[in-house]
Parts: sequence; structure tokens; C-alpha cells
Amino acid sequence: MNKKSASKPVSTGSGNLENDRQVFDVEQTAVEELLWFKSAIDGAPDCILVTDMAEQRFLYINQTACDLTGFSREEYMQQKPHVLTNRTREQTVEVYESVKAAGAAGLTMEPQIFSDKKGLRKAWWEMHHRAKQVNGRWILTTVSSDVTRRVLAEQAALRATRMYAALSASNEAIVHCQLADDLFQQICNSLVESGGFVSANILQADKAARTARIITNAGFHEKGHLELAIPVDSSHPKGNGLVGTAYRTDKPAVSDDFQSDPRTADWHEVAVRANIKAGAAIPILRNRNNIGILLLFADEKRAFNAETLQLLMQIAQNITLGLQKIEHETEREETERCIRHLATHDSLTGLPNRMLFSELLNTEILACLRSQRNFAVMFIDLDHFKQVNDTHGHATGDLLLKEVTQRLRMSLRASDLLARISGDEFVVLLREVKLPDDAIKVSDKMLAAIAKPMTILDNDCQISASIGISMFPMDGDNEITLMKHADKAMYAAKANGKNSCQFYSAQLDETPAN
Repeated sequence: MNKKSASKPVSTGSGNLENDRQVFDVEQTAVEELLWFKSAIDGAPDCILVTDMAEQRFLYINQTACDLTGFSREEYMQQKPHVLTNRTREQTVEVYESVKAAGAAGLTMEPQIFSDKKGLRKAWWEMHHRAKQVNGRWILTTVSSDVTRRVLAEQAALRATRMYAALSASNEAIVHCQLADDLFQQICNSLVESGGFVSANILQADKAARTARIITNAGFHEKGHLELAIPVDSSHPKGNGLVGTAYRTDKPAVSDDFQSDPRTADWHEVAVRANIKAGAAIPILRNRNNIGILLLFADEKRAFNAETLQLLMQIAQNITLGLQKIEHETEREETERCIRHLATHDSLTGLPNRMLFSELLNTEILACLRSQRNFAVMFIDLDHFKQVNDTHGHATGDLLLKEVTQRLRMSLRASDLLARISGDEFVVLLREVKLPDDAIKVSDKMLAAIAKPMTILDNDCQISASIGISMFPMDGDNEITLMKHADKAMYAAKANGKNSCQFYSAQLDETPAN
């Protein structure tokens, strides 16, 4: 068997075999090192590209770049750098100049989304550029790393931060809002301003019509959208969108690719104009009943991950809690108003009682002391009322008092105050009376109104009234004095034959009250 001869160095023609061997060893080592270097570069996990900056053409592309983009090396080498990076040639020149200025540190660009040759594989890539002159030419070395996981994690963290801010704002709204409309608006505002959503809407369903309408909106909307009736019935051709699905299932309905989702076909044109790429409808539940829908739109796909949906469901629950708080507060305030009304008003006629009249009279005294205005207090006592009660019963008497109340109200101005202070006794605060004649005109109207015959429960009733009048400040500048003098004048009117009015005068103090 013949033995293969060992490799021999090729003569360089120097005549020195040892020198030729050394030259050969150096050349072989350089070739091996180049092969090792190329193998290492091709096997690197990142894309590595070498570019002639003046000519804007690729000089070298490693195998990883070819594998990840789907281009052969020959195809990749024929591509233009500015086309692959979605820039113009002029913009690329600007980037190159910035890289040169960065020196040895190089320049790291913001992550961008790039697709493969077929446009299928999309990922976030971060490119680090470094420029160096080689034999008089500027050479750009680019290392492009897949940072998709990092970017998505950062985006998720940012969304979570925004959502927690929106959740905090919704909690504030619950504490401070006293009206449902304000609560809805502040929730939507917080989702747009703090949550970063393109649009936030609250819809209320009309169960009879099987539709839902937007009652509150923040952020983007187009003319006419707020008046749309969105079908929620599955039998309707357009009832299986996000809103209808969330309404029927009581579960969130999400579209991660809004502009391509067939369920959102009616909204695709709007979505393109508003850069809406994802949407979600969150049911608002109360005691397991759907009371509304929280509809949100985002400017990035897959914006509604599990954590975001969980926080949005918490916000939807906050809306329910806020409504309950508002209702409880409304009920409490209504109860307080009712108690206050009962304490300050006559239960039969609904007129202010003695306590409230006293409070309002004192307020009027203070105001008129400052403005130097006059007013009158008129004390009214019904004549022959006891006879009606004794003859026809208390039911007739009560109805008669209600009728008298209406007649007195019709005789007074809106600014005047009428109160019932006891059984058949009424009192009037006649505001802004300049002359006693003004009070006489009102008194005559009241006497004429009361004296008209009335039929109560088939009973013919005929009564009259006696009225006493005291003037502020001539007859007193405080409640007790004014009321006492008006009362004394009323008794004088009764003593003079009833069905008349009487002004207070100092002479009445000398006459004992009946």
C-alpha cells in the first residue's frame, strides 16, 4: 500500500526552503484563522452586517441574518440597506453621520419591528452600529439583536403601570363623585389619560330594543358614533361583535387585531383613521346582572393581556361600587331631606311650620336691617272653623284647611312666605312692603278668596278670616315683637266683627286680648 506523501510547501523561488516553509505556515494560519473567524461570525446568535457607507451596499452578511430573514446570502447582498431599514437614502446618510460622530462607543438605535422575506415573521430588533475607516473607506459594522421579549416585557410593564394609575384614578372617582354621570366620565377620562387608551366608552343596554348605546365617551370618537344603537342580540347580523358578545356572555370580549377581525368589520375604516389596533368590551355586572359595557380601544395589537383584562374587570367592578355608593348617598340625603321636611313643615298642608317660619323670619330681619327694607307680618285666624269641625267632622275640616291653603297661595306673590302655625292659624311674611296700603291690598285679596263658598265632601261650607298686621321696623325689629303685635292686631280684627284686617297700633296694648 502506497503511503500518501506529506504536504510540502510550495517554493517561493527564494532558494531558501526554510524561509519558504515559514511563509507557507503564516499563510496557512491566516487562512485557518479567517475560516475560524467566519465560522464564529456565521454562528453568532445575532445578525451581523458589514456595509460600505459611501456606496450604501453590503460587504458581508452572516448566516444568522440569512436564516432569520429567509434571504439567501446572494439575495441579501443585493438588497439596499436603506430599503431594509425603511428609510430613505438621505435618512440613512444622517444615521451614518451620527454613527461616525459617536466614535468608538458606536450608536444603539431604538428597537424596530422588522419582518422576514415573506412578511410573516415579525420581531423587535435593536441595532448597534459602529463605524471605522479601513484603507480610506468608511465601513459600518452592525450587530442586530432580537429584543422582542424585552420590548414586549417593557410594553407589558408600561401597560400595567398605566392600568394601575387608571385603577387608582377610578378609586378616587368613587370617593369624590356624587352623580353617576360624573363617575362615568371620570372613569373614561382616567382610562384615556392614565391608561393610554385611544378611546374609552361606557355603553348602556336597552333590553327591550336589544341594543346598546354609548352614554359616556373619552378620547377618540367620530361624528354620529355616540348616537349609534349597537345590536347585542346574536340573531342580528351585527350582534356578534365585541359589545354583543360581552353583553350576552358576561365575559370580556377581546380583539387583538382589530383591523383584520371579521367581528369588527363595520369599524375597520374608522380603526385605520384612528390607529386602533386592538379592542375590548368588558361587562359591568351588578348582582350578576349586566348593567353596561366598558368598551376600550388601543393603538397596539395584543394590548389586552391577562393582567390588563384583570385590572379592567376591577375598574368595571369599581363602576358598580361607585353607583352603589352614589345610590346609598342619595338615599341617605333623601332620608335627611324627608326628616328635615317633616320637622319644618306642616304634615296636612305641606306649608312651613312655626319652627321654619321663625328661622326664615329672622333671616329676613337681618337682611332688611342691612338693606333698610320694609316687610309685613300678617297673622290669619279662620272664623267659624270650629263650627265646621263640629258640624261636618274633622275630615271635612282637614280638606277645608287644604282648600284655604290653596286660596291663600293664589293671593300671594311668589316671593311671599305662607306658613301654618297651629290648627286654623296661618301667618304670612309679606316681603318688600313699602307702604301699609300694599299690605291692605294683599289682605283684601286673601279675605275675598277665603270668603268664597266651598263644597267639601258634599258639605257646603262658608267661613271668613281675621287678619292682624305688624310692620317692620315700625312695629318691631325682632321676631317676638313682630309676632306678638300681629297676633294682637288679629284679635282686634275679630273683636271688630271678623272678616277684616287690622294694623297694630300702640293703643292695642291697652286693650286686653280676648
